[in-house]
Amino acid sequence: MDATGGGDLDASQRKVLFDTLASSHLLERPTLDPGLIEAIGRLLFRAKGDPDRQSIYLDDFPGLWPRAGIDVDPLGLANLEDRVAHSQGRPQIYGTLPARKGDYEGTEATRIYAASRDMLGVAADAPTAPDDTPLPLAMRHPVRPSLPDVRAELLRLGRMDQSVRQDTSNMASEQVKAMNAEAARIDEYTLPRIRTIFDRYGLPSSAQVGRAAIHSAFLLIQHAVSDPGLMRAAVAPADAMRRLHELPAVDYALLVDRVDCVIDRRPQRFGTQGSRDPKSYWYCTIDDPQHVNDRRAALHLFALKDDEIYGTPAERATGK
Repeated sequence: MDATGGGDLDASQRKVLFDTLASSHLLERPTLDPGLIEAIGRLLFRAKGDPDRQSIYLDDFPGLWPRAGIDVDPLGLANLEDRVAHSQGRPQIYGTLPARKGDYEGTEATRIYAASRDMLGVAADAPTAPDDTPLPLAMRHPVRPSLPDVRAELLRLGRMDQSVRQDTSNMASEQVKAMNAEAARIDEYTLPRIRTIFDRYGLPSSAQVGRAAIHSAFLLIQHAVSDPGLMRAAVAPADAMRRLHELPAVDYALLVDRVDCVIDRRPQRFGTQGSRDPKSYWYCTIDDPQHVNDRRAALHLFALKDDEIYGTPAERATGK
C-alpha cells in the first residue's frame, strides 16, 4: 500500500491497513523505525472512511497513543489528530492548528486544549502549526523506558481493563449486568498484578515506563475497590506526579474522589463521582461545593452546573 499518496484510502485499502495493524501487533513492538512511524501516520490520516477504527489506531491502546513520548512525538500526534478532526468537519482537539470556523472558542477552547494536551503530555505552550502541513510524527531522539517489561505489562493490563468498560447510557439493564460481571472477572485478574507492581516500584515514572503506562496503572488502581489500601496509598504519589506533569490531572481527580466517595464515604473534592440524589445508591456529596468549579478549573475540568453540584430541587427537597 502506497503511504505517500494524497487521496483517501478506499474500503479495500482501509481493510488491508487495519487488518495488518491488528494481526501484526506492529504498534505494540518495543521499537519502530522513524520512517515506519511517519508512513503509518500518513496512512491513518487517509483512512477517513472508517473513523471508528481510525480513532482506535490513533488514540487507543493498540494505536499510536501509547508510543507518545517513546518514539512518537506527542505534539506530532496531537497535530495529526487535529488535522483528522478538521478533515472530518470536527473542531480540533489540541489546538495545534490555526483557529477555524467550527473550532471551540474562548475559554472553552482554552480548557479543552489544555485538558487534551495534559492527557497526551503536550506542553501547554507548544507552538501551533502554521498551516495544515504535518508536524513530524516520529521523535528525533526516541526514549527507551528503563522498565520495558513493566511498561508492557501495564499496557496489557490497561487494555484488558478498558476492553470490558463501555458507555452504558444506551444499554439495556441485562447488558449492563453482563458488562459489570465481566469487568469484575477482569478485575480479579488485574488487581493482584497491579498490586505486585505497586509494591515493588510504587508508581513507576515516565522515564521507567512512559506516560501511557502510567495512565494504565491509574485505570487499574481506580478500579481496585476491593483493595482500598492500594487506592489510598496511590493518592499522595499521584499528586506528586500530577505536579510534575507526568500524570494527567483528570486521573488524579478521579482517584482522589473515588477514595473519598467510594472507599471512605466522605465528601469528594472535584465532583467526579456518584449522584447528588440522596435516594441513590451512588449518593455522594461535594466538599465546599461553592468552590468546586475553581478546583475543577485548576485541573482543566469543565464546570459543573448547580444541579450537578447540589442535586435538582426535587432531590434536595428529598434530602431534607
